[in-house]
Amino acid sequence: MASFLVKSFGLSNRVSVHHRSLYDCKSEEFFDRFDIVFFPGVLYHLTDPLLGLRILFNALKVGGKILIESEGIECQEPFCRFDGMVTYSTGGKENKWFIPSPSALHKMMKEAGFDDIETLFYGRERRKRVFGYGKKTAHVGICKAGLSVPTIR
Repeated sequence: MASFLVKSFGLSNRVSVHHRSLYDCKSEEFFDRFDIVFFPGVLYHLTDPLLGLRILFNALKVGGKILIESEGIECQEPFCRFDGMVTYSTGGKENKWFIPSPSALHKMMKEAGFDDIETLFYGRERRKRVFGYGKKTAHVGICKAGLSVPTIR
């Protein structure tokens, strides 16, 4: 999709698309690099969503913004549903590790370092989504106790 958009909007001379795991984007070359991160439909596929959010936090410049869209659950409390590997009637499989409520996403974003956070739930029939917005107002440390990668910046 990213390659299609780059080509469609004639941005090939200013934008390049690279395929890699989010977890491989924690090196210095990604620090303070982007003004905006758009993170659609990925969060619930991550085995370590807090680490993923911290990697994205580190990739933003101070003043940068993140927009998140994910499968979500409608719940006032900060809960995540765990579905694990889901097998569909068509034979396809999909991993759905942590499906957050809006308040769970808010707490994850706050722990990752974001400020000015807003989250909301939107549900219609089978499409149940949670959305999040946040800003990197300053580079702040993260509590590394218990993180799967304690060397993260």
